[in-house]
Amino acid sequence: MRIAFDLSRQLRATVKWAFDLMDRSTLIEALRRGPVRITMNDGSIFNVPSIELCAVTDIAAYLVTLADDGKWRGRYLSLVCMVSVEELVGSTS
Repeated sequence: MRIAFDLSRQLRATVKWAFDLMDRSTLIEALRRGPVRITMNDGSIFNVPSIELCAVTDIAAYLVTLADDGKWRGRYLSLVCMVSVEELVGSTS
């Protein structure tokens, strides 16, 4: 009986977390407000200075970033792997 209770509690926690996933409209709204920082579940961080550098679909965002070697690179970021999107306050675009 105890095992079934623990599994039920874990399932409820998992389902609650699933509803907190990033969706297209939330990401687009954040991008419209200004520069944002996207943190992925593997710890990668992407700063997006402008909405013009990001195209968002229902399952992913295609982001154009400046790599360390000075070249522009395209990156696919899965919406379900986004941990947070936060506004960059006081940054210049």
